Amino acid sequence: PATDTNIADAFTESGGNGLLTENVPGMLIVAPLRLAPDQGAVLCLTSRDLKDDDAMAAWGLALQLGAALREADTQQPSAEEPKQTPEATPAAPVVESLSLFHELTRRLSYSLSSEEVIRTGLDVLAPTLSFQIAAAVNCRGNEDTTIVFAPTSAPDDSIQSAASSAIEAFVRLTGGKHRECSRADVQTVELVTNVADEPASQLESSLEAPLVTDGEVRGLLQISAAGPDAFDASQERTFYTVANQISLGLERIALQQQAERAQLASLAESLSDGIVLVDSSLQITSANTAASELMESAGLKEGASLSNDALAALARQALATQQPTELEELPTSQPESGRRYLVAMAAPLAGSPEGSEAVVILRDVTEERLMQERLLQSEKMVSVGQLVSGVAHELNNPLTGIMGFSQLLLERDLDEKTLGDIETIHREAERAAKIVQNLLSFARRRHAEKELADINKLLERVLELRSYDLQLKSVELDLQLDPKLPQTMVDADQVQQVFLNLIINAEQAILTEKERGTLKVRTQHENNVVRISFQDDGPGIDDDTLRRIFDPFFTTKEVGEGTGLGLTICYGIIDEHNGRIWAESQPGRGATFIIELPVVAGTPRNDGPEADLEPSVTGRSILVVDDEESIQRLLGSVLQMDNHYVDTASNGREALELIAERHYDLVITDIKMPDMDGRELFRELERRDPTLASRTIFITGDTVSPDTRTFLQQVNNPVLAKPFRVRDVRETIGQILSEA
Repeated sequence: PATDTNIADAFTESGGNGLLTENVPGMLIVAPLRLAPDQGAVLCLTSRDLKDDDAMAAWGLALQLGAALREADTQQPSAEEPKQTPEATPAAPVVESLSLFHELTRRLSYSLSSEEVIRTGLDVLAPTLSFQIAAAVNCRGNEDTTIVFAPTSAPDDSIQSAASSAIEAFVRLTGGKHRECSRADVQTVELVTNVADEPASQLESSLEAPLVTDGEVRGLLQISAAGPDAFDASQERTFYTVANQISLGLERIALQQQAERAQLASLAESLSDGIVLVDSSLQITSANTAASELMESAGLKEGASLSNDALAALARQALATQQPTELEELPTSQPESGRRYLVAMAAPLAGSPEGSEAVVILRDVTEERLMQERLLQSEKMVSVGQLVSGVAHELNNPLTGIMGFSQLLLERDLDEKTLGDIETIHREAERAAKIVQNLLSFARRRHAEKELADINKLLERVLELRSYDLQLKSVELDLQLDPKLPQTMVDADQVQQVFLNLIINAEQAILTEKERGTLKVRTQHENNVVRISFQDDGPGIDDDTLRRIFDPFFTTKEVGEGTGLGLTICYGIIDEHNGRIWAESQPGRGATFIIELPVVAGTPRNDGPEADLEPSVTGRSILVVDDEESIQRLLGSVLQMDNHYVDTASNGREALELIAERHYDLVITDIKMPDMDGRELFRELERRDPTLASRTIFITGDTVSPDTRTFLQQVNNPVLAKPFRVRDVRETIGQILSEA
């Protein structure tokens, strides 16, 4: 139990204010009742379990008890005055108070914001209390906002004095708890009273009351008037009662806002966009899961400050202008984690008190941006396809002549040295033809044309192409090939494309951190699987990159140095072969790319300039239509060797003139020609001679352009792609003429 000394000491220590102290056994609250100037009393509460909220509640209770005691004291009759009977007590003040509180309750029920609740209370009090100026302090988060309600003619120093007095009283009331809060600019709201304005020096009386919400003092209401005794005990009691009603109104608003926030949070939680609510000091009041996931490194936690500079700038702009901002792309702080694109905007939160809150919206547009990149890449590929179409046609015509005539020369009886030279010419022409075919593969994805091949030989061919570059870049090649490696069915060109891509990537990885390095290439056969590995001693790959390394458009190279498609194409090719490709690495210890291909039996194809089969059908009349003289001469020579009668034409119009003059058993025509191309010639043959149209063979150096592909899909005629083998020509002609 507290002693008189404890109470006296505590009261003195408090400076006349409420105090929570541990100077006595248990906890002691001492709050002044504030009676007349020459009287004093305190309210003492002691317990072993008192908290800050109890001290604040005791402070408010003491204020109202003091007002009630002062009113009771003034109503005591003096010795000279006769006591009135109960019937003689005037009822007007009671009726007036009931009417005032009824009006206050009615109007508070329609108030929709904190400011409106306080303004309503003051409007009801003004006629009764006749104050000149009022101030309200309200704490939101860690920011105290102060509103001064004053007539329009009130001087600025009166407004600032009222604001300072209210803030000081609020800090004193809360025991300094809000001393470190930030202070927003003082707001002024017009107030019309029934008392003429008074200079600030004459505002000598004031009343203060705590505004309690959710069991805690979160604000203060203060009114001031002229004269030292402007408010009597009855008016004080009315003021404190109205302040209590205002507190209830504020609590109702807070509960409504809390319910709205809960509903909004539930709605926001269901959205894929990130939603972050911030107050005027940029403290986060709410954030949905999507926002936290999108900005993992930004610390989007309730109660924390918005630390991301870009988001904070957007929120400040929305709060300052009270207008939504434009969508802005956020800079990525971790580019090594892969391409991720985020956009954000901010807007003032509708319904927030005095526009004091903002909503920041985050959106992940990575898929949209990647789709745009894919569309752009598709457009580029269309352009590349058109370019390749023309290049392929122009290159394949001379390559057809070189390969064809070299095959004809190989059938002659020549000395061994000359035959060796011709074989070299043929082999190099085939190499050039494969380069053109690789261009076509990039321009248009084609299905794998599998044949039985030796993986070791395919690797050696690719390494021969890169041997000069490897030596030039000081990359040592450590090659260990399994001599017992079985052959398997693969598309040789596509598999070599994969090998070439991995070798170039290894070279680039090595040279990023050192001037020289080693590339180890291994092949081995295990459990009916051919395994090929490419190991470099470069900087290695981190775990996050390793997980995404085969994703489309993912690249760790600088802008303009890579499209992010190389490894994706490799993955697709190996997958189409029913194989596997993956990478193993540790940062600082290099990387290893491993390919596994199933061993599939098949029939080998002879790629060399083999001796051609004897023609199965001879002595027919054949028309060759091509604008390239070398192709005319080549096909003419081959067909004449097979005892066919051959005519040649440079375009479709010349061909129709010859067809009108004599009968032909078969037509071989190019598709692209000047004046009249092969398609127009074929359509005209369908009209004039359907039988001859069905015996037409198309040759073309362009199989990638959409027009050519569409046409060839519409007809059932055989097609020979330039550059073709002499053997292929003979087999195709023999098949058609044998069916005639």
